[in-house]
Amino acid sequence: MMAGESTFGPGDYGPMGIDEFTLPTDQSQLSQVIASHLASVTSVQPGSVEYAATEFSYIGSLLQETAAPPAVQAALLTLAQNLPGITLIGPDAAPDGVSGIGFATSVPTGGGPSQELIFNPSTGALVAHEDWSTDSLGSKTLVQWTSFVAGGVVDNTSTTVPASVTSSPTTSN
Repeated sequence: MMAGESTFGPGDYGPMGIDEFTLPTDQSQLSQVIASHLASVTSVQPGSVEYAATEFSYIGSLLQETAAPPAVQAALLTLAQNLPGITLIGPDAAPDGVSGIGFATSVPTGGGPSQELIFNPSTGALVAHEDWSTDSLGSKTLVQWTSFVAGGVVDNTSTTVPASVTSSPTTSN
């Protein structure tokens, strides 16, 4: 197994522990499911900028689970884009060149952390996740990033999905 690869056995739904085939596609219901989960793992109050950033991060984590049905992925994308404080970055690329359309959380007043999710504009698939730090003068530093080059479901834990890096024809900011 290569660095960064993960496999999960039958009934093990990966790092999120969620069977995405059971998630609702209705925006209101999906939002309630996510809010219920967040209430069990954080004390951040709904309606705050911090809550929107936490919800955005959680949605990004769910979108890393590539086996989700397309309708669930579309519902998660729609929910993410409608969160308060989420902005469209537009065409962007991760440091390894994987490119797509970026959405990011707001930077707190005075600087602080933010996140960016980059999606393939043709498929809606999450292709990269970046964590940024912005200082009080507005200078951004990339703290860490992950690109998702392959994912899928196989019928055993010894098989892996072949990696093929394809990126959309966009430019980096």
